[in-house]
Amino acid sequence: MTIEVTKDKDGNNLLPGNKHYFKVTAHNSKGMSDYSDEIVVAASPLPAAPGAPYKVISKSSLTSIFVEWNYVIDNSSPIIGYKLFMDEGNNGNFQLIFDGTGKPGFTSFLKTNLTTSKAYRFKVRSVNFNGESVDGTEVTLFSCLPPLNLAAPKYVTSTETTLTVNWRLPQITNGCPIYKYRLYRDNGNNGEVNILVGEYEPHIS
Repeated sequence: MTIEVTKDKDGNNLLPGNKHYFKVTAHNSKGMSDYSDEIVVAASPLPAAPGAPYKVISKSSLTSIFVEWNYVIDNSSPIIGYKLFMDEGNNGNFQLIFDGTGKPGFTSFLKTNLTTSKAYRFKVRSVNFNGESVDGTEVTLFSCLPPLNLAAPKYVTSTETTLTVNWRLPQITNGCPIYKYRLYRDNGNNGEVNILVGEYEPHIS
């Protein structure tokens, strides 16, 4: 049977955040059973779910993803750790890849031996004394790095009111296909080249 406990028989309230021990006896017309084994439960809800984990580019490679996530603040029962889950790519089943229970300061993990350019899904759960949160926000991360060695655009044609330029693929795509380009210009007075002209799909040359 299920009982919600707020006070004991003498009217004493539970102490928020404190750990309370419970045991049970069963009774019939012949008497009382032995005491059950004890459990200990903290007077607090399960923890809040973490936000989406994110990839740290500077610590990742073509075959590894360095994943970090933010701390969860729990004022009623301290967080005692986090669990990180990942699928095997291509929307497969999630598997536990890092169990940080008992290590609340660990909020990152390096997953190695991945397939370059493959998409992997990650999610995190937080853990307190009573158990695990629901799944945190899921995120898809790719085992690749930003492209490198993109040459400067080249002049094609111009009029008094238009300029046409083109550019080539970067020399190093670093494992993932290019899905868009952004073209920037200055203000025409030797200012910074930080005005976005537009975003373009790769078939634009």
